[in-house]
Amino acid sequence: MLDFARDREEQRRVDQEIRTLNSRRSALAPISSLPTELLSMVFEACCFESGGAITITHVCHHWRATAVGIPGLWRSPLLSRLECTKEFIRRAKGAPLDITVTFDDSDTADKMQAIELALDQLDHIEVLRLYVRTRRPDMHTMERLAKPAPLLKDVEIYNVNIFTRKIALFDGVTPALECVAFIYYNFAHGRGLNIIQNLKTLALVQPMDRPSKDEMVSLLEGSPLLEFLDLDQCTPAGYNISDITPVPLHYLQDVEVHEKLLIQCATMLVFLKLSKRPRLHLSTLLPSSASDLHVSWQIIDSVLAIDGAPPFKSGKVVWEGLDRFTISAWSTPDVDHATRGDFSLLFHRSTQCTVSHWCQYLPLSGAKTLELDGVISMYSSKDLGWLMPFKRFQSITVLRASRVAVQEMIEVLGAHLMHEWDYMEGEDGPEEEEVRYGSRVGCRGANESDEDDETDSEDAEELSDLEEGSSSGSFSAPVVTTSSRSIASSSRLESSGRTPAGTFSVLQVHLPPAAQKKSSPSNNSAQRPMLFPNLLELTVERYDLRTNVMRRSVSLVTVLARVVEDRATSMKCLDTLCIKRCSGVMKPHADRLQKHVGTLCWTPAKKQ
Repeated sequence: MLDFARDREEQRRVDQEIRTLNSRRSALAPISSLPTELLSMVFEACCFESGGAITITHVCHHWRATAVGIPGLWRSPLLSRLECTKEFIRRAKGAPLDITVTFDDSDTADKMQAIELALDQLDHIEVLRLYVRTRRPDMHTMERLAKPAPLLKDVEIYNVNIFTRKIALFDGVTPALECVAFIYYNFAHGRGLNIIQNLKTLALVQPMDRPSKDEMVSLLEGSPLLEFLDLDQCTPAGYNISDITPVPLHYLQDVEVHEKLLIQCATMLVFLKLSKRPRLHLSTLLPSSASDLHVSWQIIDSVLAIDGAPPFKSGKVVWEGLDRFTISAWSTPDVDHATRGDFSLLFHRSTQCTVSHWCQYLPLSGAKTLELDGVISMYSSKDLGWLMPFKRFQSITVLRASRVAVQEMIEVLGAHLMHEWDYMEGEDGPEEEEVRYGSRVGCRGANESDEDDETDSEDAEELSDLEEGSSSGSFSAPVVTTSSRSIASSSRLESSGRTPAGTFSVLQVHLPPAAQKKSSPSNNSAQRPMLFPNLLELTVERYDLRTNVMRRSVSLVTVLARVVEDRATSMKCLDTLCIKRCSGVMKPHADRLQKHVGTLCWTPAKKQ
């Protein structure tokens, strides 16, 4: 028995010596030479989650002592266990708290006690987030939110209707409140809106019912210093635009409106009286009609042109799938992929409102950079009219296209050269809207793939024939007519170069009776002026023939070579041509293009 006691004592002594040696070893680390004040600043900057503070205390004694003495590290208590929550609150020493509560079926009795303890600190809570998932809180828990919250600055409540039906949130006393986000609010109850006063940020997401015009005006008038506004399906219904009195919001910087239709987004903008152009982001769930599109863009244009705001300098159009497209615009000369842009619009293509109809409203007439990413060519064979609005973009100097947009973008550049190719009606006759292109050098079948990696020599010969300037051809030029449907009139759109009055055009292609007769290239060229005449830099990338959905029988390299050669001949030579990972454009093709451009960058396509 005595031997066992001696062994235990010896073990404790050895453990103490080990701890002492570890402390001395940690003290030799360079970071240990930092003053405690500076080390505290590092901890506060790096610990974004509650678990990070616990990890710091397990490194060494010095770090633990420093971390425990920083109240700000413990302002976001863990709510998984009651004892853990108590320790966090004790170490916070009265600092403003950041509380996040999630109610779901997995909540244990211990966790519910921890949640109630955290909500009891309402007079010390600065940030509060409440998420109701699969279990509703009981009345005993909700009553803790019916007390004043003097320090509360930011509140986000998911399924807020559950709370506002039972209690008056924070007893209406929130003098420091700046940011409010309510998801699934019920305007019919009318409770909880009294705290929406003097805000800087307001987000109302998918309310259970739409507010009335007076309720929306009251909300906006209560926060004249508003800087950020996010409204999701909150536009009042049943009112004429002429009946709306705009609310002055001179400090508003960001506006997001999500609605089913674009006309609803535009109606919401009428409620806002702005002194400068905000960052504007619009999103729609359903396609718009042609008439609504015209009226909507008149309102959107008025917001984008507030106080003589300069035009956007760069833009990007992205195909999102399922007929959805996103237009983004920046005030900077180049596209900033790290930001959302100063303007963005998620819209839907439909039979009544085609891509060509949308493109004529793009707010990019002054842009210098344009990017197309996997866009438009998905449907352009049934919507050739989308090419025409690009005639307005005379200031474009940088053009980039990626994925399936590459083929269509090259054909946009060669639109004035279309007499070199032939539009052919579908095999089923003129009723079929599908249009395919045929090369004057050779026409492949509709179901045949374009060139593969194994056909380098064929493509090189084809390109060589093209460069020799052979004028022979086996296809006649089509007769291209334009059918237009006028919706309304607008001198503003006429002056901006858009198709007037919301008119949309679809190119109708008709073959002449004698298919063997060839039209004059010079006449066709005169009818179709060169698009983007000031273009200096062209980039095409990530184009894969195996995933391209378009049925094209004109090879990409053929059209690209013809466009580059034509620009060089017209004294509008490209300064830079970048071809990155485009299947079908091989090194021999790139070498031949080199003499027609200033600088050429070529990256081979990845092998499958």
